[in-house]
Amino acid sequence: MERENKEFIDILTEKIVLYENLLESLSKEREAVKENSFQDILKSAKEKEALVKKLEANEKKRREIIAHYSAKFNVPGEELTLLRLSRFFGEPGSGKLLGLRKKLKEQIESVSKEGKRNKSLVEACSASLGKTRNFLEKLVWGQQEYSANGKTRNLPNGQGRVLNSRV
Repeated sequence: MERENKEFIDILTEKIVLYENLLESLSKEREAVKENSFQDILKSAKEKEALVKKLEANEKKRREIIAHYSAKFNVPGEELTLLRLSRFFGEPGSGKLLGLRKKLKEQIESVSKEGKRNKSLVEACSASLGKTRNFLEKLVWGQQEYSANGKTRNLPNGQGRVLNSRV
């Protein structure tokens, strides 16, 4: 296998490892959100930021090699998909490239799904916190009190109380 083909395969292999790490970080983030652990959420955000920077550097290297292949094979770079490139690679590079292509597709889909799931969870938690805050504000500043039986009632004098002192 030519040196440039090996280098390209190494870059794609590195990208797979980075996506695996990103999936792990997204999983940790989901758990941190579920547990309301602000410190763990911040830690996860920093991990994700570092991984995205590494993925950007990896992508830059990949694009440089694609530009080289584009000139070598006289094919526009945007048309050089992994499937098309595999046709130019000899064995065993072609088979490796197709295997990496499949794995990358799976990982990109997994990262996308996990990211959407986390986004939905964060939005739901945020909405729940907002509703709780509004409820408490109404109790403190409004005209309601919250009783030990779990019910709220309007107060005639306009003074809100968080708890009814009669238990």
